[in-house]
Amino acid sequence: KHDEFNLFTEYQLKQFEPKGDFRKSNVWRWLTEALAPTEAKQKWLFSYFAKKLQQQIQKIAKSVMIYSEATGAGKTSVEKFSKALFGNDKILKISNVDMLHGENHEQLGKLLCLVDDIEKVTERQANALKSRITSDTFTFKQLYKDKATMPDYMDIWMTTNEMNPAFMGCDDRRQEMIKINPKFAGNDKFWVRFNQELADPHLMRGFFDFFSNP
Repeated sequence: KHDEFNLFTEYQLKQFEPKGDFRKSNVWRWLTEALAPTEAKQKWLFSYFAKKLQQQIQKIAKSVMIYSEATGAGKTSVEKFSKALFGNDKILKISNVDMLHGENHEQLGKLLCLVDDIEKVTERQANALKSRITSDTFTFKQLYKDKATMPDYMDIWMTTNEMNPAFMGCDDRRQEMIKINPKFAGNDKFWVRFNQELADPHLMRGFFDFFSNP
């Protein structure tokens, strides 16, 4: 079987019962006031998470760039939220775009890849990135094993302080940019509660059900 290694494990949150009103949480406020502060943006963002959650074998083939010049605005919280929603085993974090290429056994079974805090990339890197965003396969190789071409279900999210770090044109449909509203920057009390909520699987089950049945 050509896809015998790409085994999908069940979502961890399914073993927990939902408790609490997730719409009163700081996680919900972060989603609806910082990441997507308008109804149109919320519709797009919620549809993205819903599709990734419900249709694991269908790659969206569109990268998302999280942009903010302000520190502490919540860019890197995307990683925490994604792991709390999908599970640690479904998320890959890397430090630069070059790690997306080559023989990548780490990408096996991942739904999202997060490239943290990228700066300006070269034109060569940008062209390779465009191809990787839409590719439906990747090269898989374990130590002392033969190479295998595997189906690719992983979409890419990046965080940056740069307005246009990846040489993407204004008519390029492979990338979306989210400019974070920095209203929660420096609000330590907000982020303490935010992190506590992400660690609560019963509250996060509410988000899971929301994106499972939008």
